[in-house]
Amino acid sequence: KAYLDLILVPVSVGSEPNGDDAPATRALVVEAKLKSLPTEQQLTRYRENTLKSLTLEHESGWTRKLSTGSAGKNASKTQEIRPDLVLLVPSTADVPPGWKLATWPTVYGALAEAVQKLDAACILKPLLQDYVDSLGHVLSIVTQTHAYVMQALEAAERTTYGMFED
Repeated sequence: KAYLDLILVPVSVGSEPNGDDAPATRALVVEAKLKSLPTEQQLTRYRENTLKSLTLEHESGWTRKLSTGSAGKNASKTQEIRPDLVLLVPSTADVPPGWKLATWPTVYGALAEAVQKLDAACILKPLLQDYVDSLGHVLSIVTQTHAYVMQALEAAERTTYGMFED
């Protein structure tokens, strides 16, 4: 089983000779972490095992394999889609080669801005606004928890054993 948080594959509507939709040769694969950070080994395994065996299917009938190898000039002829791998985390982190970094606060800001630009008549606007509000609350909890942990660690560094002796 492949447990992927999000895969975005751009589709060109009606671009095939017969009028069918055609996928792009690139995809965005997001591994979203909110309360933990994966190890480099986990991300390497994820890239080499999970993605290597993944096949995408579209409602119009096309099927494409996700390829983590080099694209070459025949990528579309071999019907493979190359993923751009993105690790989505609460704050900055080191990422292994082949991965890009995005932070939840950045995504939150972009979503909040995009929802504000939606027409008031858009039927999805209230749902999306609720998602943005909920994400903001979760991020607030994560941020406050991080601050408390950092305070505790700093206090522990200042504490000496002599403070507890009689």
